[in-house]
Amino acid sequence: MPQSAERRDERDTGPELTASITGQIGSIVAELATPIAQIDESFVQVGNKLVECSGRLSKVTAAFEELPADLEGAELISATSKLEEVIGHASEIAEGFASEQSDLDELVRKVDAARAPMASLRKVIQMIGILSINARVVAAGMVGDGDIGVFTDDISDLSKTATATIAHFFKAYEQLSTVVHKAAAERDRFQQAQRDTLKQAAVRLSGNLEQIVGKREQSAANSAETTRVTRDINGQIGTTVMAMQVGDATRQRIEHLVAAFGDIAALMTGKAPAGLDVPDEVDAPMIASLLHVLDTLLEAALAEYDDGVVVADRSLTTLMTHAGEIMEQSVALYGQRDHRGESALGALDDDMRQVGVTLGSCEVARRKLDAAATSVGEMVAQLLSHVEAVQHIEASMRLVTLNAAIKCAQLGPEGKALDVIAKQLRELTADTVTSAETAMRVLNDAAERASAVVKTANGEASGRISELVGDAEEAISLFETVDRQLSAALSLLDDQCDAAKILLSEARQDFAGHAVISESLADAHIELGEMITTLGAPEVTRLASDAFGEAFLAHLRSYYTMESERRIHDAIIGVVMQNAAEDSTDAAEDDMDLGLF
Repeated sequence: MPQSAERRDERDTGPELTASITGQIGSIVAELATPIAQIDESFVQVGNKLVECSGRLSKVTAAFEELPADLEGAELISATSKLEEVIGHASEIAEGFASEQSDLDELVRKVDAARAPMASLRKVIQMIGILSINARVVAAGMVGDGDIGVFTDDISDLSKTATATIAHFFKAYEQLSTVVHKAAAERDRFQQAQRDTLKQAAVRLSGNLEQIVGKREQSAANSAETTRVTRDINGQIGTTVMAMQVGDATRQRIEHLVAAFGDIAALMTGKAPAGLDVPDEVDAPMIASLLHVLDTLLEAALAEYDDGVVVADRSLTTLMTHAGEIMEQSVALYGQRDHRGESALGALDDDMRQVGVTLGSCEVARRKLDAAATSVGEMVAQLLSHVEAVQHIEASMRLVTLNAAIKCAQLGPEGKALDVIAKQLRELTADTVTSAETAMRVLNDAAERASAVVKTANGEASGRISELVGDAEEAISLFETVDRQLSAALSLLDDQCDAAKILLSEARQDFAGHAVISESLADAHIELGEMITTLGAPEVTRLASDAFGEAFLAHLRSYYTMESERRIHDAIIGVVMQNAAEDSTDAAEDDMDLGLF
């Protein structure tokens, strides 16, 4: 047998070798099935958890992006101003209690000052009554003069009228005195009970409002920081997801290799891929060359997988560490979430309600005081009408007593006693007018003081208490709304960040299976290398030069969907062909050298 025939026989693949090779290819394909399944299980799960984590953090970002507008909005600033105005007026009202009580005390003194002339007036009226009786007694002793009886009857009637008028006058004065004393006493009790309460509540309100404003400003700044932090984490998640693409890329490359192994196994049994004719000769070098191409691709896939896994693992580990730190930092920006009853807003609300109740009581007390002060004016006007009646009685009495004096003069000594009584009556009735006018001067001063109390009490705030309380309630309601939004955002931060940390931890655990995948690929690479060694040295140059070999290599190339695979495939063929060309050139040059010598 010629030497070439002998070498070809050594290269032929017999049934035993065919069975051995196909069996080993089947073993490698089975070996590669493990990483395919594990990549699907590990990388997909990790990717899903990262995507879910990103979604949760996006909710946090959205919630905190909306907060600055609420925390720094014009409405909230207006609410703060309204509360400051309420606090200012509450302090003003509390400070005004003393001066108002002083005004009331002065009003009481002025009303009491009228008591002395009023007592004098009552005494004078009593004396007039006694004198009118004396006049009638004296007149009764004067027989035969009917005119004197008429005069004494008129004097008696005027005395009775004066007594009744002064009684009404005094009754009205007593009512006035009662109203003023009662108003002063009630105001004094109210002041003692409410002044310190209102003052202290106003101080607490001011402190609580200052805390809330500080918290609002801090929360607005923290909100921007939390938004930045969660965006940072999301960006890192995106980087990690991109790094995780090495899993999907490796899975595809293994699937392509499995398909190629199937075609080589089929070729060993005399079957060729569609569109290709089975060659007359399928020898060991051809199979070794084809397997060498696949082995190079597998080796490259393993190397890229290991490199990519290192990057992905490092990225995931860094993400977990960084995420944990910045989430904790974000939560620390706000501290523990306030519970409604313990927060500055809760204290503000409680104090504001107390202030509202106190201001409401102030308004009720204010209306009572206004009513009392108004009634002073009305009663003084009523008393003035009684003074006019007294003046009218005095004029009538003076006229009657003058007529009586004239008649007494005509009667001579007999009318002298009645004349004395008439003179005393004139003097006393003049005293009634004097006493009444003295009392009215004092009471008019009291009326002016009462009017001043109405006009100046508590400054501008006294007439705006209801409006102020309404503004405060509206402001607190707005604060509560924003506080609820902040609490909801913080609750979301707690819940979603906790869930995100759990997801990242689970993802890290799931990703721990990458070592098994790498080991499976390495085992397949070693087994493939041993099989190629058994078949002998690959002859890729001969394979690529052969029409069938070139077509089969092109067929294998058609499986590749990634540029990296095509680049490796082309590099294997290109380097082999270039080396073959260089060897051919070197041989020709050697032949020329031999010919020259």
